[in-house]
Amino acid sequence: MTSTMVLSFIFILMGQGIHPIYFGIGLILIFLSLFLFLRNKRLMYEKFIEIEKKNWYQSKKRKYNKMTYTGLDEELSDHQTRFRLDEQTWNDLRLDNIFQKIDTTLTIPGQQALYRDLRQISLNRDELNHRHAAIENLTQDHELRNKIIEILANIGIQDGDHTTQFLFQPFSFDENHVKKLKIARFVVPLNLGILFFNLQIGILAIIAAIAFNTKNYYDTKNHIGAYSDSMKYMSRVISGAHKLLEIDCDILNVDKIRLSNALQKTKGVRKQFDKLVFGNNQKGRTSELSFLYDYINMVFLIEPILFYNSLKGVEEKLDELKVIYYAIGNVDMLLSCAAFRYNQPIWSAPVWDESGDLNIKKASFPLLEQPIRNDITVINGEGIMVTGSNMSGKSTFLRTVAVNIVLAQSIVSTTCQHYQSKIYQPYTSINISDNIESGESYYLAEVKAIKRALDASNSNGNIIVFIDEIFNGTNRIERTSAALEILDYLKSKGVIVFVATHDLEISREIKGFKNYFFTEEVLDHDIKFDYQLHEGISNSSNALEILKLMHYPDVIYHRAKMRTKSIAS
Repeated sequence: MTSTMVLSFIFILMGQGIHPIYFGIGLILIFLSLFLFLRNKRLMYEKFIEIEKKNWYQSKKRKYNKMTYTGLDEELSDHQTRFRLDEQTWNDLRLDNIFQKIDTTLTIPGQQALYRDLRQISLNRDELNHRHAAIENLTQDHELRNKIIEILANIGIQDGDHTTQFLFQPFSFDENHVKKLKIARFVVPLNLGILFFNLQIGILAIIAAIAFNTKNYYDTKNHIGAYSDSMKYMSRVISGAHKLLEIDCDILNVDKIRLSNALQKTKGVRKQFDKLVFGNNQKGRTSELSFLYDYINMVFLIEPILFYNSLKGVEEKLDELKVIYYAIGNVDMLLSCAAFRYNQPIWSAPVWDESGDLNIKKASFPLLEQPIRNDITVINGEGIMVTGSNMSGKSTFLRTVAVNIVLAQSIVSTTCQHYQSKIYQPYTSINISDNIESGESYYLAEVKAIKRALDASNSNGNIIVFIDEIFNGTNRIERTSAALEILDYLKSKGVIVFVATHDLEISREIKGFKNYFFTEEVLDHDIKFDYQLHEGISNSSNALEILKLMHYPDVIYHRAKMRTKSIAS
């Protein structure tokens, strides 16, 4: 386009100096350039949408900003119908990584809604059943899914990083500064008059005015930039919400009446937002003349003034804007859940059973590329004790069961062939470490982690707890005594407990727990694990064999073997 425009201006100059016909050719070239440019943009937009529809289930290559994707977490916390996973459980289950694996969202509100629903799992069966039905509709109805994809793709993620701050945090500004900006926008036009009296002084005055306003623009932009971008983003979100009302969105759990009312009440605000994006609010069709508008914007301070003019209306309509934002986020989250199901070789929707039994078949941990699947059945009131050697699969098994509880009560899609359970509130103590900065020992960290479950058990009967290597940070006698009493206490409170240990003394002494184990085959130069869950108590240990495989001196290995037999006897 640039070369054609240069050529057209050359023809226009020739029209002034040689023959008027060249002037006409120049104008024709300008219009032709604009036509071809707009046509190319349209084709690019259509191609972009088709690619999104075709690859709707594929993960997006994106850099994650935790401050962005956690934006709705605290804002929507509801202790009556949701249970928020604490930091220990979230980190134990590697849910940040699982969130990113599930995430195929197309918008910022969708990404935030997905994180929110993983972090704040539902305690309401009806809510989860409705969510399952909505995901099924997106999975089965290709036409509906494609319409949703086009709506969401036009919103995109560009400019949306700070939108939740814009919606939930008040913005303060200096009204005197705004008045100065409104006066400064007339500086350049006023200086144009100087040209009629003195060309040289007029040009210098205009250059100085442009420089002055450009500085004003960037100084103000540094203060309002993120919020101004959020207004532009909300313009696209509102446009997408209008299109959402044009389809059968009831089957996607969208409250059409509430959304329609919110859109009606925010008409004036939307007009202000649209001005900020130069009459354009679609990601796929960025303003064709934006390069020219950017210069005009700086010289006449258009964006800062429009932003400040919009703020009052925004403050009055924040509740309605949140309704619109949530609606888009929830639909996008459902689409990502549908993609997750599509990508799983084995998955199942949860079957809710208030008897208290937990029945899982062919379960896997979602971050493993080639997982070994296991079954487990827990009769109400029973505990599960898992023994086995180092690296045999105990921790992964605990994570597998716990993560599938989270998936069942969030995205209503488990990585199991069958999942049947009641609604649970999970606590974990799996990946414990000491804290050098605070001086907190490993054992103290274990004590604090398990105390969370003890406290919760006093007020709720739907607690399920996962503990890996209980009290591994202290000596054998005290570890065994404390572990047996704590596990017995939790069981007496009706808590389902999964505990993994290589301490066989605990597994033999505990009552009311069903025993399972993982095992391995020790070879001359290797240890092979089958990662299959077996019923019973493990009778193997591989700690000394690992020393041998890592080429510790033979004298250490053989003497340690002898010492072990001596201690055991």
